[in-house]
This record gives sequence, C-alpha cells and structure tokens, in this order.
Amino acid sequence: MPHKPISAVVEIGPNYIMHLLAVAKVGFDSEYSSRYTGAVKEVDLEYLRAQRSLLTFANGHMGQLTGLLIFLPCYLNLDSKTKLQEFFSLLLAGLREGHFQPLMDRYSAEIARLDFWIQPVDSHWLAQYAAHSEEITRLARVYADNFDVYLEQVWMQEAPHIRAVAASINDHFRKTDIIALWETLTNRQFKFDYYEIVLCSAIENGPNANSLGYERNMFYSGHNFAFMTQFISHEVGTHILIDLIAPAFRGDTVYPFDLVYRTYENLAKFYNTIILGDTDAYENMYGSFGEQAQQSLHRLKEVNPSLSPDELFWQAVEVAVPFLLLPTEP
Repeated sequence: MPHKPISAVVEIGPNYIMHLLAVAKVGFDSEYSSRYTGAVKEVDLEYLRAQRSLLTFANGHMGQLTGLLIFLPCYLNLDSKTKLQEFFSLLLAGLREGHFQPLMDRYSAEIARLDFWIQPVDSHWLAQYAAHSEEITRLARVYADNFDVYLEQVWMQEAPHIRAVAASINDHFRKTDIIALWETLTNRQFKFDYYEIVLCSAIENGPNANSLGYERNMFYSGHNFAFMTQFISHEVGTHILIDLIAPAFRGDTVYPFDLVYRTYENLAKFYNTIILGDTDAYENMYGSFGEQAQQSLHRLKEVNPSLSPDELFWQAVEVAVPFLLLPTEP
C-alpha cells in the first residue's frame, strides 16, 4: 500500500456544478450538453451563458467568479440542495454585512486545508466579491433550482460509469507509490497524506485536471485510461512543485504569466517522463513552445545534473523567453 495513496472519488457536488456549465456550454461543448439540455431550466441556461466570462477557466486563467462559485463549491462537495443553500446563505450574508466569520467557522476544516494552496480563503479574499453580489444572488438560485432534477434524471445515469472508472484507477495506483517517486526525485514533500482525484463526467472537451486544492484534483472520467493515469502522475508533480509558480498567480513575477505557467507545466512533464519511463507519456504541453521547453530542460539538466527543481525551473524560464511567441497548438 502506498504511504500516501492516490484515490479516485465519486462525488455529486463537483459533478453537479460542472453539469451546469456543460449544459450551458460555458467554456466548452460536448455530447453531454445535448443529452441533458432539458435538465436545466432554459431561463437559467440563458443566465449562465450571459455570465460566461465570469465563470470560464483554462490554462491557469479564470473568470472573476470561477474561484468562488466553481472551484470552492467543488472542493467542499456541496452534494445536496440544502448544502448549496447553506453555502450561499452564509456567503451572501457575509457580502451584505462585511464580515465572513460564520462562513469561515462553518467550513473551518476545509478552509484550513486550502491554506496549502495558491489562494487561501479568508475575509480579504471573500470581500472582493461584494461588487458581484447581484450575480452571486442570481446564481445561488440557479444552483439550488436545478439540483433535484439533476439528482433524479442525470446522476443516476452518470454515476455507474464514474464508479467503474474510479475502481480501475484505485486498483492501478495501489500497485505503485507514485507520490513517493515524486518526493524522491524532487527532494520535496507532498504536503498531504493522500491525494484525491475527483472524477467528473460532464467536462468532456473542457479543461481537464482542474486543481481544487493541494490534495484534490478534478479529472474527466471519460478519458483514455492510460492517458488518465499518466496525467494523474503529472498532476502530482504540478502540486508538489506548486510553490514555484504560486508567486506568478499573485502577480509577483517579472516574467509574463503564460511564460511561467507553460514552463512550470513542462517541468512537471520533464520529471514525469523520468518517473514513468516514457518520453512520450502524453502529448506536448503547449505545442512548439513545449517542444523547445523540453529540449531546454534536458540540456540544462545534462550540463548540471545537480540542479534542484527551483534552479532548473528558473533557468528554463529565462531560456524560454523567446519561445513565448511560438504556437501553443501541436
């Protein structure tokens, strides 16, 4: 048994929230959207589409409400209408009154774990959303009003497949201590005793491997199994290396964000190919940029094998500045 297990989990809350985005085609379109169009009220679909710019996310970028109304509820796994209403009631009360202690107290354990991630959930962070109180109030109704139909008409159809995929993933990762391999290779500690892969059936063609917190990551359940297991290992790497890029998410870097983010993803792939023993574990990260970044990482490491992840990363960032204009598609 791995000392820090990777476990695929099946949860209603994240699947429901991604279901709303999928059916409304907010950021991505798929067969799932066509299959379940009638499971979300038309007036609510129209509103979700109207707020598209606030709710989309991909490649390290996100809309102004994505963190608060997509990732945080997914992290909390608000898996009932009552839990959704409670969350929004506490949030909206805090926005009205200017203090968030009741919300912070209610989710204190979860919020404490999020301190290890990029953006801690605190009163200062929550207060910035006061300007969007009107949109949050309306979206609170959307979340609550469509939950029962989802549970009755959608979840019963989707859950069996998700559970089967979870069982296969868990069987796979029981055989290899992936986190231990990453810790040894990078000389860094994974900060939790476990890593959860939240499987979601609604995000076909949407952003994959959506990090909800340090120890929780959301994956599309319909991916090719080999790709999925390889990329889960990749995401162990992005999380164990997250301190390298956290300043960039806060705007605290002299380099363009996309340059830092793409190099960080390619650093994780560089290490992951060592762990997996496969130089073509999955497609290039960011097309021509990724090809050049991988070559640079290999050259830098060959010249100085003792480079730490931090040193290798920042040297690769400097080398990659001219690559930023290269196409990011394969």
